[in-house]
Formats: sequence, structure tokens, C-alpha cells
Amino acid sequence: MSDQILLPKGAGLTIYEAEATVRRYLIDQAAAVELYDRTNPGPHDEVTPTDLLALNALNAFVRTAPMEPMAALWSRRSAIHDLIRRVGLTHADVTSLNDDEVGSEIDKISQVLALIEVTPGWGGGGTRTAKLLHRLRPGLVPIWDELVGEWYGGPAQPWPEYLQAVFTDVRRPATKAALSAIQGRCCPFLTALRVWDVLLWKTRYDAGRR
Repeated sequence: MSDQILLPKGAGLTIYEAEATVRRYLIDQAAAVELYDRTNPGPHDEVTPTDLLALNALNAFVRTAPMEPMAALWSRRSAIHDLIRRVGLTHADVTSLNDDEVGSEIDKISQVLALIEVTPGWGGGGTRTAKLLHRLRPGLVPIWDELVGEWYGGPAQPWPEYLQAVFTDVRRPATKAALSAIQGRCCPFLTALRVWDVLLWKTRYDAGRR
């Protein structure tokens, strides 16, 4: 296994640096991990109250009162359940997909993300939406926020392009093997996608504090 993980924009980390970064996140953001990640039972088809409440742990309702968007999505949740059920019919993790399946899943995930985004009263742009859908399909839907977005060209990137870019990165053999090794050693309760998100977010966050 190569000891180098290639990050977006040509940056790179050794697997030891990457694991240390993930471990720092688990310590520094322990409350978020406990309330967002560890409350997730795994892939599920229907939005639950816990899914909505857990978004607070990742600051998904920053600069807004959370009850209004949570109530808006909750009242219309049945509209997205059928689309969610179509995502990941054959695999629960992006690292298990072949090239044809990647294209199919990107189409289905993009449809759900777009539908959630336009739910009246939901707001929050792609950040809130991706953090919610990641709860339902943690192995197939990457989180999006401002810091992660900086690695992939900013917030204007359409969902299909963002998903394709992330899937390409995490399915790269050396990266896939490294993420699996990090999971096994320090965070088996996180998916490869979530480990990737943590790695990108924490790397950018720490760089901004220097």
C-alpha cells in the first residue's frame, strides 16, 4: 500500500499524517462525533427525528432558528422517501461500486439532494441537505460544507460534478486502502466517505488557524 494519500488539487499526506489528522478531529470535535455520527444506526430509508436533531451537532442550522427548517422538512418527508429507497440498492458503500454503478448512483443521489434542497422552508443550501442525506446513506453521500467545498471548486459546483469528483478520489486504490486502514485503527463506526470528509475538513480548518 502506498503511504501517500492524494488530496484534491494535488495536495498529499502520508497515511500517518492522515490518521493523525482524523484522530485530532475525533478529539477536538468529540461532541459532534457523539451526537451526529454515533447516533446514526446506519443506512436507512426514512428521515427520523434523530436525523434532523443530529444536524445541530454539525452546525447545519447556523444563523437560523433550527425548528422552522426541521419542521418544514419533517412535514414533507414522505415526498423524499421513495427516492431515497432507490439509492444504494446493490451496495451500501461507494468503495464497492464499479464504474457503471457509480454513474447510476450519482444520478439517483443528485435527484434526492435536489428535491430536499427545494423543500419550502428548508433552506441552508447544499450544506444542510448533504449533512441530512449522509445520515441516511453514510457510505454513498458525501458531506458538503464550505471547508470541504474549497477542495472541490467552491459552492457553485453542481451535485453530479461534486459527487463524481469525490467518488473518483475515494475509489483511487491507494486512497481506498488508506481510508480502510484508518477506519480499522481509529474509527470503525465511520464510513470511508466520512473519514474522507473529516480528513479534508480538518486539514483545511487547521490550516486556517495557523
